[in-house]
Amino acid sequence: MLNLTNIKAGLLSDSPFVEARPLVLAAGKSITFRLMLDRFKAQDMNEVQVQADGFPNSAIGPNLFLRLRAQAGSCTFGCNSCFASWARTVMGTGVANLSAKEMVFQALHVLLDGEIGLGTIGNLTITFMGIGEPFANPNVIEAIRGLHSLIPGTKFILSTTGPKVGQRVFDEALQLVAEGVDLDLQISLHSVRQKWRLKYIDDPAARMNREPMSWTVGELSGLAMKWYQSTGRKAHINIAAGPTFHQWQIDDYLQFSSLFPPEAVIVKLSLEGPFSEARWDFEPYEAILLVREMAFQSLGYATFIYAPEAIDEGGSCGAAAMPPQTQTQTASTR
Repeated sequence: MLNLTNIKAGLLSDSPFVEARPLVLAAGKSITFRLMLDRFKAQDMNEVQVQADGFPNSAIGPNLFLRLRAQAGSCTFGCNSCFASWARTVMGTGVANLSAKEMVFQALHVLLDGEIGLGTIGNLTITFMGIGEPFANPNVIEAIRGLHSLIPGTKFILSTTGPKVGQRVFDEALQLVAEGVDLDLQISLHSVRQKWRLKYIDDPAARMNREPMSWTVGELSGLAMKWYQSTGRKAHINIAAGPTFHQWQIDDYLQFSSLFPPEAVIVKLSLEGPFSEARWDFEPYEAILLVREMAFQSLGYATFIYAPEAIDEGGSCGAAAMPPQTQTQTASTR
């Protein structure tokens, strides 16, 4: 059972963030918290955005779903559908790991800001996903352990694209589960096509002669299987639909089922959200998610669809919400 008795206003007196600006994207359903961190001001990457919504129910209250950032600036990877890729390639923004304290206080600012009533929250899920690669930042383990102690009954999700440097975080995440932390692993796979996936997350033109940073699809399969065998918990495998993702064919489903058997994983079907002024019709991609859901379920998989509120205004993984004075006025068709 969730226990919020330790969450008191005085905690923020020790916050590393010098300013917190809530930006309501959808009233009662989606809020972005823009937190300012002075230590990265010189590099022009001092804004850390935290997203709050009500998944799996749309209204914030019974369920609060937080997406914290593990990295400031851009990201270890440069996935084509993510704001961090644009920040890195267009703006030249660097990337730096956040400290455990900086990650803990992201959650505390959301809970204590006043936009969300603590008394209404029935279930709290704190995730490390969105902009930034959690498996590249070993500090996430200390952050989860600290939040687990501070807010008993919290559920955690640790999401990764799969950097080779992430073995330490993976091993320590297994230990967290052994300690009694309610923690799930999510792998942002999107494709079983190795060459396509590598180009999508880390374009060869950008990395030049450098070796790929990611584990292979086969290695990610081994990661998911070890997670299941060690914890008894199914890994979540994230597969998104949107303009930057390829269509799935029969061979893709068959290869997926051989690498990620249904007894070991849950399939998460996500809707891609825009991270710039680009807008598109969401309906065809929402239809694709339903088709994929039926296909995976016919193969014996448990599935769920993730399409958060205000996805077209920066309320999605890989996106960044802009303040009202700079938000595009282009209407979404969703």
